Amino acid sequence: QQLRQLMMEDTRPGIKEVLNRLYPQEMFSAVKVKQEKGVPVPFAQSAPEVDNSEDVDDPTEAKVEAPEVLKVAPMFKAAPSKVIPVIPKPEVKTEGTSLGPRVDKIHNCLICNGPGKSNKDGRKLNLGSGLQELKYHYSVCVYNEGGLVPFIDPGQGSLKSEELEEYGAKFRYKCPFPNCSKNQGRNKAIGYKEYAIHCGVAHHQIEKWMVANMRPGLEEVYAAVKIAREEESMEMVDMPEVIVEEMHTCFICEGKEREGRNLSFDGSMVYQTRYHYASCYYDEGAYLHEYPPGVQNTNEEGGPKDILGKEVKYSCQERNCTVKRKLGYKEFTIHMSNEHGGLEEVMKVDHREAVRNLAGRIQK
Repeated sequence: QQLRQLMMEDTRPGIKEVLNRLYPQEMFSAVKVKQEKGVPVPFAQSAPEVDNSEDVDDPTEAKVEAPEVLKVAPMFKAAPSKVIPVIPKPEVKTEGTSLGPRVDKIHNCLICNGPGKSNKDGRKLNLGSGLQELKYHYSVCVYNEGGLVPFIDPGQGSLKSEELEEYGAKFRYKCPFPNCSKNQGRNKAIGYKEYAIHCGVAHHQIEKWMVANMRPGLEEVYAAVKIAREEESMEMVDMPEVIVEEMHTCFICEGKEREGRNLSFDGSMVYQTRYHYASCYYDEGAYLHEYPPGVQNTNEEGGPKDILGKEVKYSCQERNCTVKRKLGYKEFTIHMSNEHGGLEEVMKVDHREAVRNLAGRIQK
């Protein structure tokens, strides 16, 4: 009502026309009101109630026109919405590659659950989502039968599979594939069994065994393994040269000291092995004849009086030797043995055959 009052008081051109459209004049029909004598007729403040009932005496029916609705154009035109067409992605087909879902088909191991055999661990293997576990299981079964040896060199000479040292007490292995997870971080060297099974699973050697040992029922296993490898863009390759470190326990002290255990023939570790044997020979008194302590440092039993160099010191006279400082008798003899050929000379005449055979393997 306030808007209506304001528009009625506004004298600007066009306002009156808008007012008439917004508030059209109401139509009132004449209604006869019975007037009592002496009672004035009150002034109607609002529109009287319209009687919609049919009057049989009135041939015409009063028609009430509906108010005209004012159409107001919007002040701003809305920007047309941008329709982005949906372009379907083209279907890409790769020849020789299955793009369908992998089927979780159940399979029983043909080795440990073959004729006359039963092993619950080899049952209900999965050719789909459980393919990695299936490869591991087959690698273990094939290893136990000696089937991985032709594909994964043990590097232990001409030993038969049942004679191999497989737990790392004597032979320790590193994966020959540089980018393998086994070579990341501080991974330790492993025994042959773990090494062979790892190569069977991670480097597809179990697949090579399947190709060479195909049998009824193995075709679908090989097909599943092959498809999975090809989907990862991996190739089935021959194993590189084996990386093996041969370990042994000292043949002189027999490992009574901790330093005498796990001695290595590896090139980077052979110096420690030589030093240990040189020290063991000192404890046995093997250097007294080769490196006599001299009159000034000899006791009544013929041994050295001062072994630590508190009173008597020695210097290396070998040409091109890098050790220039003076040494005590024990350190001097071990240095001469390890660095300047004394160790090999003592080993060659040792009464223990294992030690004599060792002389050629720990040369610098």
